This record gives sequence, C-alpha cells and structure tokens, in this order.
Amino acid sequence: MTKPFELEGMRRSTFILLAFALECGAPLLAQDTTAFNPTLHVGGYLKYLHGVSWINDIDQLTTSELIHHRLNLSSDIAPHTTLRAGMRNRFFYGEAVKLQPAFGTIVDTDTGDVRMSILWVDEPGAVLLTTFDRAVVRYARDRWEAHIGRQRINWGINNVWNPNDLFNAFNYLDFDYEERPGRDAARLLLFPSKDRTVDIAYSRGNGPDDHIGAVLYKFNRKRYDYQVLAGLYKTDLVVGGGWAGHIKEAGFKGEASWFLPKDKPLDSTTVFTASVMADRTFGNNWYVSASYLYNSIDNTVRDFRNPLLSLPLSAKQLIPFEHTFFAGFNKAFSPITGLNLSLLYSPHDATLVLFPAFTWNVATGFDLDLTVQSFYSDDGRDWSARSNAAYLRIRWSY
Repeated sequence: MTKPFELEGMRRSTFILLAFALECGAPLLAQDTTAFNPTLHVGGYLKYLHGVSWINDIDQLTTSELIHHRLNLSSDIAPHTTLRAGMRNRFFYGEAVKLQPAFGTIVDTDTGDVRMSILWVDEPGAVLLTTFDRAVVRYARDRWEAHIGRQRINWGINNVWNPNDLFNAFNYLDFDYEERPGRDAARLLLFPSKDRTVDIAYSRGNGPDDHIGAVLYKFNRKRYDYQVLAGLYKTDLVVGGGWAGHIKEAGFKGEASWFLPKDKPLDSTTVFTASVMADRTFGNNWYVSASYLYNSIDNTVRDFRNPLLSLPLSAKQLIPFEHTFFAGFNKAFSPITGLNLSLLYSPHDATLVLFPAFTWNVATGFDLDLTVQSFYSDDGRDWSARSNAAYLRIRWSY
C-alpha cells in the first residue's frame, strides 16, 4: 500500500511542476494577453486484454485479465508554454495474479526521482494501480526549447533495440505499452540550424548511483542522419553514436554505446553494445526488417514464466544474450487488417521467440488484435517450448 509520504511527494511534485509553468508563463501573459488563447486537449483509450498462458499442454491454461485506461492531457497554459500529463490506470485480475504473490510489487515499477504511482489494491488475485508516466512542462522558442518533469527522452534509432536510449530503455516484447516509459528529467534542446540539434538532458534518479546526464549532437551529412553522444550513465561514463539512411531502396540504421566504469575507465569490465538494422517496403503492402544486437555482457539469467514482466532492461543490456537476431514481416491485407510476425533468435541455448500478431481496425477508434508469444530453448536435454501466451485485446480510443 502506498505510504503517506509518497502521496505527499507526489502532491509536492505536482505543485512544483505547476508553479514552474506559471512562473514561466506569467511574464509572457503580461506582455501579450490579447494574443494568447489557452487550449486543452484530452485523449486516451480504454483497453481490455485477455491472456492465456501454458507450457506444453494447452489443456492446462492459466488466465489473466487486464483492464487498462489511459488519459492524456495537453494544455497551452501560456505563450510558448505547454503542460502535458499522462496517466495509466490498470486493474489486473485472474489466475496469473493469484499465482504470483508479489504481482503488485512487480508491476508497480515507478523508479522516478519523485514517486508518482498509487497501488490502490494489492490483494491475491486483484491489483489496481495508477501511474503518472508523463508530467512535463515544455517552453519553446525559435531556436531552443526546455522540458522539465516526467517525460520520454527517445535517443534511439533502431526500431527494436536502442543502445543510445540512455533514459528510457524499453522491452520490445511489452506490446501493450505503446507510449513507452518516461523519466524524471530536465532537458534542453538547441537548434543551431535546420539540420543540427544539440540535446542536453539530466536525470537525478532515486539513488546515488542512478544519475544520468548526457549530451547528444545530431547532424545531417550526405543524405545520412548522424548522432554522437557522451555523458554519465549511473556508475559509468558513456560514449556512443548512430546513423540512419538508405542503401538503394532499403533503410539502413544503427547505433552503439560504450560504457566505461567512471572510477576506472580502462577497466576490463567495460561494456559495449551495438545494434544494426535494415528494412524495406515491397509491393503488395509487404514490409520486411532485420536487426542484430551485440552485447558484451553475456548474462544468460532469464525467466520464461512471464516474458512481459521478467526482463529488467537498461541501455547496457537490452536483452540477456550476447548475440541476438531479429526478423520482422508485416503484411497489410486491407486498410483495416494486417499481420505482423516477429522472430528473435539467440545462439545461446538455441533460444527462439515467435511473436505473431493479427490486427483489425473494426471501426473508427475501435481496434481488435490477437497476439501470441512463444519461447523455445535448449536446456541441455531437449529443445522445446518454455512458455506460450496468447492475448486478445480490445481497444477503444477517444
């Protein structure tokens, strides 16, 4: 259960955020009160996700249910100043929740500098959780803009794995979180010219070794977009970069980061991670992509019992294998139906993940999709399924 001081911290953070917005906007309103018209945009969705999981015997199913509501708010509160907020309300219930005594603790993963989640219900078989994953004020001028608060800082280029995404690493297998996580941070973007950007960001985190601060420089050269970065990543110094362009009709992109212990930068425990990707659209609405991820940490500890929740990820380790390959196929049968098939493979234990999904836009704002995730590996005795799960999702967007 959420403690009183956590609620006080959340109220305090909201007050600080609003005070900052008003402080930025008040002088500007005084200068030009007739030209500014405040606006408010409201959006979001309501989803129901029914899941079943099994090992080998499909007659022995474990069910899970999730009702997921999202609310997004955006308001121009003053000239050049916008306030954005987003919250998730999730109610988990079913057999899978009953079988995991610590389920509430697992899903309550608010690791921000200020706690902005409330675990309303944490009972065997039922968990109700509210999380604010966006709460940011943006102040923008012609050649610069500033952001402060909980936000998504997306520095990645690859569609699957992003070693450059220092602030918001995400799990590709978590298909039910399209917005991706946010982080408490301060950010300044400078635009020296139309094809150059300087991005400076800092997040204090919630511990002495959780600080992240870095500078990203983006530029264009000979029809390719490039970026380089350097900074502090928790207990490491980090340098990296990436590119995005085309080779004939195929997209070609990649990124890499090198993590060096800040106390001993040339120590043998440095970590290098890199990804490369190619993709192309063919006739008859076919889209094909392929990617490869290398990580010098060969940590093979993994848990296939609950793939969506059991992979603690960071920019240093986006998946717990040294070598991982990805292939994706997307076919649009009509403007409202499509099939996606993703495959992940690692040579270690011959690990394979099959990830097919069928999507159907039933009506405007109303979607239905069926997703399956199957995990296979060789445990030294045989190569077989370690976990299977199927999810039926209904979504209404507003």
